[in-house]
Amino acid sequence: MCIAVMSWCMWLIVTVILLYLLRNIYLPVPVALYGKYYSKRGPWYFEKRAVFTLLMKLRKWKVERNASQSDAAGYGVRSRDKIEDMDRAQKLDNTPKAVDAVYFNGSNKDGAYIITAVSRRPKKVAQLVLFLYIPDVGLFQLPEHPDSTVYECNPDRHEAGGLCIEVVTPMKEWKITYNGKLRKGPRNEWSDDDTDLVTAKFEFIWISYTDIYDFDVDQHPDTIIDAVAKQPWSREFFRLLRDAHQTHYEQFGEWKGKVQLEGHNDIELNMKGMRDHSYGKHREWGDFHRYGIHMIHLEDGTSINLGKICLPETLSDLSIGYVMNTKGKKEAISWTDMDLPTLGEEGIPPKEYQVNFLAGEKKYNMKVQVHRAPIFYMGFGWEARIYEQMVSVNVNGQKGRGIAEFLYRYYLGCPRDAQLSFD
Repeated sequence: MCIAVMSWCMWLIVTVILLYLLRNIYLPVPVALYGKYYSKRGPWYFEKRAVFTLLMKLRKWKVERNASQSDAAGYGVRSRDKIEDMDRAQKLDNTPKAVDAVYFNGSNKDGAYIITAVSRRPKKVAQLVLFLYIPDVGLFQLPEHPDSTVYECNPDRHEAGGLCIEVVTPMKEWKITYNGKLRKGPRNEWSDDDTDLVTAKFEFIWISYTDIYDFDVDQHPDTIIDAVAKQPWSREFFRLLRDAHQTHYEQFGEWKGKVQLEGHNDIELNMKGMRDHSYGKHREWGDFHRYGIHMIHLEDGTSINLGKICLPETLSDLSIGYVMNTKGKKEAISWTDMDLPTLGEEGIPPKEYQVNFLAGEKKYNMKVQVHRAPIFYMGFGWEARIYEQMVSVNVNGQKGRGIAEFLYRYYLGCPRDAQLSFD
């Protein structure tokens, strides 16, 4: 009797396993939204989650014992041992599309906004962003905009085209200056004219009031595992995933400084906002289909980053972000209903919308209102069109401001002749 029961149980187990395998083998692979974009859960999704979770743990264990951090950063491993080594201008890797980029934004309750960025690339090329909006004065931007590429830049510092962003104290204090011409008013089409230019100068000190959020080690593992498990797996997929990695960390802080604009009295500005630093062996703007990233500070002192990224070949539906409260606690976002296909997939972001997300044990509802949305293009061939949206928000009843940056892959090319190429 006992042998018969055991035999029956074995057949039952074998039958269940076979049925499970057959189900996954013959279950149709879901079609990605918008053709090749936005992969969805396939028949082996949960098995892939389990395997990649194990791979991440094994990788971290191996790196901690045998490998240098700089060669194996990401997925739970920090890129540098010392913060001083992270926050300085990085030596560009000997690869055609290496990158070392810093970005700062700020805003205040009076409605002033600023965005500055210097992205160092090979061959003394840099990609610059500078937008300044002052209520009752206007919107100002770099003369080259909407193009962002400049040449013959400082090869060792984040300095180009009159804009200089330099660290004073690592992870604590930065100095941001500009001296040159700015164009007044929005401009979405390229032209080499010199109309509407004014002489401009500013100097700000930016001081952090939060810890850093390092996406190499602080990103919620569920969001990474979910994004990887949705993708079709192959040897090429994992090679691309490895090669595309960039170290990226963020921090919130306060701007204090003075702006001088031709025809206006000096303007003192205090603002709050986010800064980031990214570096890696490869940045190709044509790899992106879309992303949407919110960088928000609330009136109660809470700082928020919430985003979705679509890199069709590697991570086509990646959720990112965190919440830092007034006591310094940081919690990674583990879930969001933010959905890029329903937020302006046809090329223009919505002016009003709301999204939900979960960080720690708390659920958040964020209502977004876009006030203005200047654009610029990234890449020699304008591979990416980016809306730098100046927004106000309401998060669980708490008001705030910040930037909602939306990127779209752009295919019409750059009307300006490029002087160089990274290829």
